[in-house]
Amino acid sequence: MIATRLVSFALSALLFVSTLACSNAAQIAEYTKKAQDLVAKYSPQIAELQTRFPDLLARASAIPDTVPGATQQKGQLTSAQETIAKLQALLAALPSEVTTAVQNRKTEQADTALASATAELDGGLASLQSALASADQELPALEAKAKELAGFNKTLSSGFEMHGALDGLESQLIAFIEDASKPIDKNTWFTFDRVAFTGDAADLDTEKSNEQINNVAEILKAYPAVKLEIGGFTDNSGTPAASKALSQKRAQAVVTAIEAAGAAKGRALAKGYGQEQPVCPANDTEECKAQNRRTAASVRAR
Repeated sequence: MIATRLVSFALSALLFVSTLACSNAAQIAEYTKKAQDLVAKYSPQIAELQTRFPDLLARASAIPDTVPGATQQKGQLTSAQETIAKLQALLAALPSEVTTAVQNRKTEQADTALASATAELDGGLASLQSALASADQELPALEAKAKELAGFNKTLSSGFEMHGALDGLESQLIAFIEDASKPIDKNTWFTFDRVAFTGDAADLDTEKSNEQINNVAEILKAYPAVKLEIGGFTDNSGTPAASKALSQKRAQAVVTAIEAAGAAKGRALAKGYGQEQPVCPANDTEECKAQNRRTAASVRAR
């Protein structure tokens, strides 16, 4: 009787263990599939992005750090590649992590791992897409800026390394100063190509203007006999009196900035010409008027 009961108990225990084993095996299969589904969903997206960033980083690395924004763009692209590597490692480890948790009957831990991985993958992909869009938008402008700056390079007698456009104000101004055969007159002007104002006001847009302003200050320091007149010019949109007043304020704003950059007072003087001396006399289209709205430098002594 006792033996019969023991055999029955043993069989029940074996059945219970077998049932648990089958149940655990089913859970393992279920959770392993969930992890594998995540791998199948995200791996192609990450792989596609991975092919994009090396080329973008190579382009960014070719841009000198002296170009404003280049260092930041390189940092963003490097960070993006690190994010890709992190997401790939997450996907590689996920199936094993989830399977191990279920084998140890820790399904809550497996659920947390799957949810956490999904959130991190979604966030990482969003970050990568943002970095990609930023690079696609910013790199062409940075490359153009680098090309522009690479066009003219000169080390002044002071040791200052100057960079500018090949046909920009800096190169033209220095060429004129160093060529004694070129006569000084009031009609020879060199237009600032990297100086801008905020809207219709006379306030300098410092982000766009500071580099060229500093370059002009360095030119004056390197050529101590040179004196400049900074002229302000407008189109014909306003009244002659208002145009002259605005052009005077803008010319003075440039002179003030040049002095703030280290040039001695009196080395540059401001004069507003308003609507006088248009480089596009018709003044009848926006493109023509834009040419007439300018600030320029003229050598008055060397």
